[in-house]
Formats: sequence, structure tokens, C-alpha cells
Amino acid sequence: MVPKPVAPSHDPDSVPVRSRLKWFNSTKGFGFVVPEEDPCDAFIHITTLQEAGVHELGEEALIMCSIVKGPKGALVTAVSELLEPGNA
Repeated sequence: MVPKPVAPSHDPDSVPVRSRLKWFNSTKGFGFVVPEEDPCDAFIHITTLQEAGVHELGEEALIMCSIVKGPKGALVTAVSELLEPGNA
């Protein structure tokens, strides 16, 4: 029996991490953020932002988000806060 790949899922125990927007294409509906503590590119989809009530991100925006690493790389599963520049 071949094991099925595990799809990334939101871990309710995961601690949000501070991440900086690397780029986001609002026309295509996705982009990447870079977590401060683990500098990797984490995919972020527009629906994840919309679920948090965020409709746009400015260049170099800072967010608090939950990230999981799956077979296709790092994925933002939830955005908990959009940080103001003064809180950076």
C-alpha cells in the first residue's frame, strides 16, 4: 500500500509568526511572504487574506500568520493580524 501524501492543513496549535510580504499579484490572487524566523518563501493565496478581512497588502507589508510546510513547500494557512508600520 502506497502512503498518500499529507496535504498541509491548519494546525490549531501553531503559533503565528511575523512575516514580510515579498510580492503579491492581486490579479492572479497569490504571492509569497518570508517569515522572519525561518527565511523561506511561503505561498499565500488571496482567499487566506480574505478570510482574515484583508483585501489588499502594500509592498513590504508585515503580517502575523500561521505557516505549515508541506510536500509543495511552505503555505500560509491563516492570517491573524496586519501589522502597522509603527509596530514593525
